[in-house]
Amino acid sequence: KQILIRSVYRITVILLFHFLGITILGYADTSGNATIVQTLVFNVFVFAQIFNSVNSRRLDWKLNIFEGMLNNWYFMAITLIKIAVQVVVVFIGGTAFQVTHIAGREWGISLALGFISIPLGALIRLLPNRPFERLF
Repeated sequence: KQILIRSVYRITVILLFHFLGITILGYADTSGNATIVQTLVFNVFVFAQIFNSVNSRRLDWKLNIFEGMLNNWYFMAITLIKIAVQVVVVFIGGTAFQVTHIAGREWGISLALGFISIPLGALIRLLPNRPFERLF
């Protein structure tokens, strides 16, 4: 159920911004703005994955996903490296990654849409397993 619902969320957000991002953000329809929107889509995807990795540390029904996090230095280091690499890719990646610099507003949107994975994971944990077991 976690994989199904989180995937539906990510696909929905990414497709909405991919096809309607210029309209949603209120930009003029130019190639420069299209590149900004595509960078935003890439950033949302990566941060959704990063927050999902935090959320996936807990496999039971308990809601505290941060319990024991500071005891797992490998997880902390790898997560910080992923965040640092993402920031470097967006700021320096340019044509190699087909990205461009984005403003604080777009960074905020990326982080907010990625962060939604945390409360979404808690909500999913509260759903009963039985209906999903019937599907699969």
